[in-house]
Amino acid sequence: MNSGSKKLILEIIIYENPEDVPWEKLQPFRFKNIFGALFAGNDMSLRMWADLGNALEEISPNLNRCTFGANFHTSAQVVAMLLGELETQVEG
Repeated sequence: MNSGSKKLILEIIIYENPEDVPWEKLQPFRFKNIFGALFAGNDMSLRMWADLGNALEEISPNLNRCTFGANFHTSAQVVAMLLGELETQVEG
């Protein structure tokens, strides 16, 4: 991922319910560029992956680039890993 910013954020978001995108946990993030991955057990579906990608695009209407993958793991816990450049950087 090519980023003009020198600051990337990494967020690990744990799903409360495997079938529901964690909208409340995604709301604080407005990405300009993002690399993401969905991790889930054998019950992972294409729908779960697509729903998360669609949610990220909806939350970040000015998204420039989105690269997204999915990975199986032995835990039944569904987790989204997001690494990206926020739309606006807050200086603190």
